[in-house]
Amino acid sequence: MLVTEITAQSIDEALKKQLEQLNVSVESREVGTVIQVGDGIARVDGLRDAMAGELLEFIGEGGKTVYGLAQNLEEDEVGAVLLGDVTAIKENDQVRTTGRIVEVPAGKAMLGRVVNPLGQPIDGKGPIKAEGTRPVEFKAPGVISRQPVNEPMQTGILAIDSMVPIGRGQRELIIGDRQTGKTAIAIDAIINQKDQDMICIYVAIGQKASTVAGVVETLERHGAMKNTIIVAATASDSAPLQYIAPMAGAAMGEYFVYNGEDGKPAPLTHGAMAVYRVSKNRGVRREAFEKYSHAFERFINTLAATYAGSVKLDGYFAAVRGYESACAAALFGDNVPVSLYDALVASVHGGLGDMRRYLELRRKALKLDQLHMYDLYVPIVDDVEFEMPYDRAKSLVREALKPLGEDYGRLLDRAFSERWIDVYENRGKTTGAFSMGVYGVHPYVLLNYAGTLDDAFTLAHELGHAMHSFHSDAAQDYANHDYSIFVAEVASTVNEVLLTMHLLKTETDPRRRAHILNHFLEGFRTTVFRQTLFAEFERTAHELQQSGAPLTAKKLNEVYRSLNETYYPGVALDGYTDAEWARVPHFYRAFYVYQYATGFLSAVTIADRILNHGGAEDYLRFLSTGGSAYPIDELRIAGVDLSRPGAFDAALKVFAESVTDMARAMDR
Repeated sequence: MLVTEITAQSIDEALKKQLEQLNVSVESREVGTVIQVGDGIARVDGLRDAMAGELLEFIGEGGKTVYGLAQNLEEDEVGAVLLGDVTAIKENDQVRTTGRIVEVPAGKAMLGRVVNPLGQPIDGKGPIKAEGTRPVEFKAPGVISRQPVNEPMQTGILAIDSMVPIGRGQRELIIGDRQTGKTAIAIDAIINQKDQDMICIYVAIGQKASTVAGVVETLERHGAMKNTIIVAATASDSAPLQYIAPMAGAAMGEYFVYNGEDGKPAPLTHGAMAVYRVSKNRGVRREAFEKYSHAFERFINTLAATYAGSVKLDGYFAAVRGYESACAAALFGDNVPVSLYDALVASVHGGLGDMRRYLELRRKALKLDQLHMYDLYVPIVDDVEFEMPYDRAKSLVREALKPLGEDYGRLLDRAFSERWIDVYENRGKTTGAFSMGVYGVHPYVLLNYAGTLDDAFTLAHELGHAMHSFHSDAAQDYANHDYSIFVAEVASTVNEVLLTMHLLKTETDPRRRAHILNHFLEGFRTTVFRQTLFAEFERTAHELQQSGAPLTAKKLNEVYRSLNETYYPGVALDGYTDAEWARVPHFYRAFYVYQYATGFLSAVTIADRILNHGGAEDYLRFLSTGGSAYPIDELRIAGVDLSRPGAFDAALKVFAESVTDMARAMDR
């Protein structure tokens, strides 16, 4: 018989171990009270920060939840329409903000289902695991950016198809008296699309539930339900639900339009390219790369001549001002020696063996015989869910940045509580995210928060910029408060690295860890290796010009292809990737992009010092320097001396170790 002695010390050690593994997150919501309700309209007190169009949770008798839509934002109260059982809500019931603009689930999982205007299934077939969501109200694209209607759509009714030209993307009104066959035309048109790779959405507003059931039965009998979504706001539903039904149906359709996954031609723009290159459909990725590259190849000689002129101008100004090269002239303003530029290229070349390992991991994860350039952006760990409401993201970022000290944490609290941040997408609001420092006032941060893990990283990133601006403004006079581009991305990347390390420390699920590591490694690939490739291309182009060699399209393509072969070993390049240089606008501001790589590598080194070598105080002093010293001298304060040999090796070692960790996580 084995007897285990329990001592006070063993109990203490067990408790400490449990506490170390404890992961507590705090989620805060604004709570108000219903002060009046009637006719599907509720007036709510206490929701000072509610947004127009925000989804509200009304907690009725017995804990029943009814959703509402914030409409009128008045000084003392919020007017909301109820999107559910209005009889379940009465005065003094509790109301909570959700931090989400009204949105509906969307994607291929919705096909074949009957849902209400909130996207909730009402067909008894169980829950829907949708691929994404889409806001119910969304700013329509301008007339100029819309594509022409040039692809026909047949209804299957000869009299209509022979006399009325109808195209995909065209609005067509069916008007007539009651019981004259308007619904029959729509149903026949849907049935005719069943083998046409067309997604159909039927929105029933104010109809009897039995009528909707009849439509469903008809579509199922003809095999057309598999590519159809039915949105039903029946006669028994509230007026607000009927009000948003058509917009909900349109939103579900827009999801396919903007994701380009319906197998039909879709607009290929600069913005859409970012969506298509991460598509799970390899054919979509390949076609997007081909057509995007071909658009530049049509004008490749003009683009080559334009770039050659820019390079020649750089060389001319460098020569007349007495610089050895255009590179030396560009780096002079920040007092950066050309030897640092060369050291960056040499160090990154030293890490290409680990890049080969990462690319091989990607190939295996995607189950491909060979990687192509269009396979480099698609996530290699899919179907991993990180639900990230804004309140949770705030708590996560706050916890991840604790190593920076209590004062930094209190400043984060100010940013959250004093409304420095414009959080959500809104009508007329610009896209993307950025931070704007204003001397004498706190920084302002713009987000378009959508509730994903990437959005949490964006929050951490922009707060890094904001804290850099705040500390520099507080410590420096106006002339010296603004920091150089060379260090501009350091603080933001430090925050992202700290968030990554915190997630890896607290996450135990192998697939979720692999997802986090994939995000981190892609940061290295796109910001360090890719930008250094760009930097080497610029250097070669300017050296060719200085030697008198003509910069023809053929020569520039050859240089770029050679660099791709070096930086992406084992990846099939395909001819159309050779001209990618032609689409990079940064090349017209010569020797700019290398700073992205140096900033990222410096940030990784600084984050390691903060976590493992007590470097937080040095880093905070760096944040206060603004533009009072040359950027290399400022980084020395944070513990990074880029002038010494091997300055980038520590960060590239983190890349190598992360590739190894990724391989372990994916083998489990």
